[in-house]
Amino acid sequence: MSTLESIENAATAEITQRNPVAEFCLAPLRWRTYSNLLYLWLAFPLGLFYFVALTVGFSISVGLLIIWVGVLTLLLTLLFVWTLGGLERGLATGLLGAQIPQRPLPSAAEVGILRWLGGMLRSPALYKSIVFLGLKFPLGLACWVGSVVGLSVSVAFIASPLALWFGTGDLDLGIWSVDSVTDTIPLAVLGVVLLLVTLNLQNGAAWVFRFLAEWLLGSEEGFPAAPAAPPVVRGETAGVLA
Repeated sequence: MSTLESIENAATAEITQRNPVAEFCLAPLRWRTYSNLLYLWLAFPLGLFYFVALTVGFSISVGLLIIWVGVLTLLLTLLFVWTLGGLERGLATGLLGAQIPQRPLPSAAEVGILRWLGGMLRSPALYKSIVFLGLKFPLGLACWVGSVVGLSVSVAFIASPLALWFGTGDLDLGIWSVDSVTDTIPLAVLGVVLLLVTLNLQNGAAWVFRFLAEWLLGSEEGFPAAPAAPPVVRGETAGVLA
């Protein structure tokens, strides 16, 4: 948590705990609201990339399993999933404030490449990451569309007095024709309310992503220990040496 966010939380904690309306209205004043918004706007292009890459990778792997080339392709795809899971851990931690358990996998230099690969393939975090990456595209698309529509309409309503003031004609909204700056005041107020609703809905969507990230992108299961050497019995050793 950043210093700025800590100051914001300390300044608004008493107000928001006593009055949920204040919690709703203070959303535009919080840094976390905009970091959530950045995460949601990145979710759609990243989710589309994940969907295409994993669909192609797993399709090719399954198709080539009959000639064993698919085994290597499948392994490379799973390595890609592991890397993307690490990227998503960083995004969720930095932008959403998620608390994700570490993936307890040492480096390949410490334990050897084969044992590292075996540990990765046995890690629940690998397969849960596949689920998270698969969900990112539909959820990211829905959040992106809702965010663009909500923010565009609300900002347009808020700016309607300026649009009419500097424009050359009346504002025709179909069922409502605005022909004076005074008439735009209710429209601007409606835009402010819509902006608050949109930002709070985006915070709710970010909470869903944070919950999924904490559930699917980490694992508290430890790395499998190396097999222990068989115990040496002194008498047996002496007999063998004799």
